[in-house]
Amino acid sequence: MAAPEGLLALEARPTAQVIADHLREQIVQGSIRPGQQINESLLANQLNTSRGPLREALQRLCQEGILISRRNYGVFVKEVETHDLREIYTIRESIESAAANRLLDSSPKQIKDTCKVLKEIVGEMAKQVAGSDWQTMAGLDMQFHSALVAGMGNSRFIRIY
Repeated sequence: MAAPEGLLALEARPTAQVIADHLREQIVQGSIRPGQQINESLLANQLNTSRGPLREALQRLCQEGILISRRNYGVFVKEVETHDLREIYTIRESIESAAANRLLDSSPKQIKDTCKVLKEIVGEMAKQVAGSDWQTMAGLDMQFHSALVAGMGNSRFIRIY
């Protein structure tokens, strides 16, 4: 059953996952800065949630390498160093190359559908470049690369990416 006009349908994801996705997005957008400490009680209050799901979300982000937990000090946003960027782009290159190769070996329909999605994203990127909206551009860039990987249709690859 669809939600009535103007109301959001409840997400079927665990609260901790919703929080982790929100925090990850805030970090990527720069709203939460590298080196910044995460204040659990303040954040739980802002998100109107208990500290249990928040802590679980913070643990997930620590496992992903986005946050660092320092014993007796708290949780901080990881500061990305040059060697981190090299490692990240090496992994991205490997995953995206494998995805592109698998996609090219897939059905013509799958290739066509993926290309359609990628073209739509590139079209939206062109609009954002003209308006110099670099924050939105960064989000579209991630959408493009994620759509490329998703195009191969391998759920484990998508999750890893």
